[in-house]
Amino acid sequence: ELIDDQAKKVLDDGVYTISTSYDGQKVLDISGGSYDNCANVQIWGNVLVQQQKFQIKYNNDEMYYEITCANSGKVLDVAYGGKTNGSNVWQYESNGTPAQQWVLQDAGDGYFYIMSKDSLLYLDVAGGSRDNGANVQVYEGNGTSAQKFKFTEVKMINDNFYNIALKNNLDKRFDIRGGSTEENAVLQVWQKDDVNQQRFEVKYIDNKYCKIVAKHSDMALTAIDGKIVQAPYEELENQQWRTEVVGNGFYKIKLKNSNQYMTISRNSSDNG
Repeated sequence: ELIDDQAKKVLDDGVYTISTSYDGQKVLDISGGSYDNCANVQIWGNVLVQQQKFQIKYNNDEMYYEITCANSGKVLDVAYGGKTNGSNVWQYESNGTPAQQWVLQDAGDGYFYIMSKDSLLYLDVAGGSRDNGANVQVYEGNGTSAQKFKFTEVKMINDNFYNIALKNNLDKRFDIRGGSTEENAVLQVWQKDDVNQQRFEVKYIDNKYCKIVAKHSDMALTAIDGKIVQAPYEELENQQWRTEVVGNGFYKIKLKNSNQYMTISRNSSDNG
């Protein structure tokens, strides 16, 4: 049984890749980038894709970490709540069960052990394999490199140009009204098209917050009086955004230092 000091918070909440100690280029990965319950957890060469990023959040009351895949929104889970050596680890929708609760303990040199709070078994790469696709399981602690992992903080979404689609209608995209290059032109929804007014560059300020810049105007999305418009970037907090995992490849976009999110009026997908 863990005592409180062994289950304390040792890593800040954030988004991380989780690499093996014996090969820093191999990271935890959800097989095939699947969104499905029961998709397998494996190791794979690090290419910074979404299925290799995990949102780490500590539960202060219950003293455990939940580890959520940034791609699927599913969490690391010991299959069937297994408590024996070799029990498989997969992703599953969050349900608050002990099979989804993890404890981090210092393993030295910047590495951590990741323990199932339920069984006290350790996250482990089967056979200490370095191969792409090697299975991840839980196993009794043995101090080997197969049970030591490094957490490297990364950005939720990679810096790049994107079209931003609505979950309720994937044919509708964020669009600057009329393709205007003027300050205060409004962000709206419009039928997808191959136009620069629907292309936005995500450019991170730090590992959590980004600016979102319209390609055609080089102006940043800015929250003003309940609307989102484009305006020159001036390092203001109403121009800085944070993405949060929803699941199945979708994200919420939250305004810095507020509880407000980008929201489509009346949940409509109508043009304009």
